[in-house]
Amino acid sequence: MKRALALFLAFLMAFGVLSVTAAAADGPTLTATVDKTEAAIGDTVEATFALADNPGYTNIELTLTFDPDVLQFTGLKTDEDGDYVGRFGKGNTVFNANAAGDQYGFITNALTNTYSNDADLFVAQFSVIGAGSTAVGADVTMFQNIDDSGTATDYEATVTPSGEIAVAGTPATSVTVSPETLTMEELSGTRTLTASVEPSDAT
Repeated sequence: MKRALALFLAFLMAFGVLSVTAAAADGPTLTATVDKTEAAIGDTVEATFALADNPGYTNIELTLTFDPDVLQFTGLKTDEDGDYVGRFGKGNTVFNANAAGDQYGFITNALTNTYSNDADLFVAQFSVIGAGSTAVGADVTMFQNIDDSGTATDYEATVTPSGEIAVAGTPATSVTVSPETLTMEELSGTRTLTASVEPSDAT
């Protein structure tokens, strides 16, 4: 009887009449918080990424999201002992910082044993390189747990980006007009005036 029932269920699944879906538990949330919402060119901005609703993980892969014309990712913040601030340790974390003109920001963390607590994972540091505004977030491409039996379970992480960081342009410190003076004869005709602004990248 059991064999007949098993064959019947197999027949239903084979022809699409019956489907069985293995549903993973609810996925985690990752929230980014920045240490400032207004910045100037040359400042450093720090973004803390906090993990909540953690179902347990051994492997995380993500790419930071931000406007590369405004921010440049420079690395992960370290503590006084030289280790990364947060759960991502130097021994199990790899990242790519920015090179000039490229938007890097790939970060991966791999553990031997499952970590199941909620915690701040890491603090990303950025250099402000241009005027504008941007939020900081992440595209999580892997949030996976491999249990003791070797079974891998993948979860879909929900990411909440930071608020916008507003960066003002570089103010002008001086404006020089050439020529500085015009004669009455020149005023009655046509003359081109040239203005020089310092610094040259002032907006």
